[in-house]
Amino acid sequence: MIRGFYPGVWDLLHVGHLAALRYACGRCDSLIVGVPSDDIVEEDKGFPPTIPHQERIDMILAVKWVDRVFPYYRLEFVSCMETVHPGVLFIGDTWGTKERHVDATEWMK
Repeated sequence: MIRGFYPGVWDLLHVGHLAALRYACGRCDSLIVGVPSDDIVEEDKGFPPTIPHQERIDMILAVKWVDRVFPYYRLEFVSCMETVHPGVLFIGDTWGTKERHVDATEWMK
């Protein structure tokens, strides 16, 4: 069984998010979506999300391609991945070269 992990803020859910989740779902047997806390979003982006954490979780859970939501409370991904144990990591357009992104990519290797 291939478990996929797709972290993201998922604020103001839109058709691009849905297309990404549908794509990810088609490439794994179980899709787990990471949703950061409001504090983590603010730490990362410099402003709080428009949609509160629990509501973002509820929205993602309502998407038919998502099997589980994994809330996270630290601005890094490796501890999430150590818990989820994904076989594949899905990333969006904002994935970059920050230490947390590099660490997660290296962990997957």
